[in-house]
Amino acid sequence: MPFVLVALLCIPIFRMNRKQVGRAWGETFLRIRNPAIALLFAVPMVRVMMQSGAGTELDSMPLVMAEGITGIFRGAWPLVDPFVGALGSFMAGSNTVSNMLFSIFQYSIAEQLGISRIIVVALTNIGGAIGNMICVHNVIAACATVGLAGVEGILIRRNLIPMTIYGIMAGIIGLVLVYFIVPGLF
Repeated sequence: MPFVLVALLCIPIFRMNRKQVGRAWGETFLRIRNPAIALLFAVPMVRVMMQSGAGTELDSMPLVMAEGITGIFRGAWPLVDPFVGALGSFMAGSNTVSNMLFSIFQYSIAEQLGISRIIVVALTNIGGAIGNMICVHNVIAACATVGLAGVEGILIRRNLIPMTIYGIMAGIIGLVLVYFIVPGLF
């Protein structure tokens, strides 16, 4: 909404006539039409995961996933953890929503493994920030802004390599912190 206000304020500032305003708004709507369709379906998916199990005897999706994942990765979890945050950003569209979606999942895993909950949740946050490199919302918005529709997949694929490197680095630092530097941290 603030962008709409800025756009409206720009009309008198730049002394735009009706034809210029109509052309600017028309071009804007053409550029955001396809990205808006993609963005429309990602947010409800996150809400479904967050609200699953509410009002029932069943655990929510993140808690059920935590139970299953704990047995697979065990002590190597801090190495994998940043990639869960990155996956959350990729799916949800932001680090904030990734944190909302996966923090209880990560906390539960740390609790089950008996390792630092603070570090595990922090690694999720770091992974979410890293995941913004391949976040569908961000890539679509950036491409729409500069008029590069159709290259979103190429940008995401190219960003996978640096994202993976950053994720591995964060995971290794997390392993060292959890098991050697501050093993008793809450």
